[in-house]
Formats: sequence, structure tokens, C-alpha cells
Amino acid sequence: MTGLYYAGATVQLNTYCSGTEYERWNTACHELGHVLGLGHNTSTSSCVYAYRSSQRYPNTDDFNLLERYY
Repeated sequence: MTGLYYAGATVQLNTYCSGTEYERWNTACHELGHVLGLGHNTSTSSCVYAYRSSQRYPNTDDFNLLERYY
């Protein structure tokens, strides 16, 4: 971390995780959202939703936040 910003991050996906392929995509999207600086989203259509979600891809709100951040 440099000042108030992260200078880098590493994501490691466990190749032995359980669940369906669909659930693994959701988990990857959720965790990568956090790596990019997204907090939990209150929208159930976001893959960064705080609770169990069926979304595998970021939604419009997620992309808008990323655009604001970067």
C-alpha cells in the first residue's frame, strides 16, 4: 500500500473449491470486485452483493463505480 492506494494485488483461485462452475464464476467475480476496490453492493443483480448471489458478471452499477475509481 502506498499512501491511501494499493499499488498491486494478487488473486489466487483455489482449484479444489467445491460448488458448480456457475458458483465458482460468481465467487471469482465477487472477489475480483473487491481486488478492484468495490465494496459490497446492495443490488441483488451485482456479483459483489453481500449475500449469496447468482450473478457471474459485474452489473452496470459495478462498472459505473469502477469508472469513477479509475
